[in-house]
Amino acid sequence: YGLLAARKNRSPVYPHTQFTPQSGPISEEVLKKLGPAIELYHLGDESLSNNHWFFATASFTDEQWRQAGIIAYRMGWISRTIQAFGRAKVWTAAEERFPILYRDAFWKNAKQQGVDPGWILAVARQESGFSATARSPVGALGVLQLMPATAKKVAHHLGTRYNDKQLLNPDYNIMLGTRYLKEQLDNYNNNYILATAAYNAGPGR
Repeated sequence: YGLLAARKNRSPVYPHTQFTPQSGPISEEVLKKLGPAIELYHLGDESLSNNHWFFATASFTDEQWRQAGIIAYRMGWISRTIQAFGRAKVWTAAEERFPILYRDAFWKNAKQQGVDPGWILAVARQESGFSATARSPVGALGVLQLMPATAKKVAHHLGTRYNDKQLLNPDYNIMLGTRYLKEQLDNYNNNYILATAAYNAGPGR
């Protein structure tokens, strides 16, 4: 996100971090392998589509991963876009690798909690790839991957009603997640590294 800010401000960046939007032909082989995952995604079954994606891409070359990234980006499948260009080692695909989704919710809650919105975006990118329906194996939910028990406590601190189902609503998830990140930042004397670690692994660890 710092690179995007640098470009907007017309500030210089190092040559290896120049922006190169990705394009080009997609091979029939890649399209065929990803076909079931694409269909399932369009049908709204993101969990099953992710499973098909992982199996289909297991033996992909760097170039096939790059093509998969182009496909995912065109579809708006952001979590897979981020993964694909990372696996392809196309570090200059900054627009594709560092998207900004749910902008209003991130900026509003970051301002309310007095934290850097870039930090919240980075956590969301790493935790879920901005997937509102993401569910981790241990039960964390949504864009900022909140555990229901944690989210309930944070909602209480905010004086707002808690609803498990609402954790898959980006606005609600970002509101609670941003507040929880702020609590960790306060707990660790504004040390962003420790606060992020506590958020991801749990303060007890």
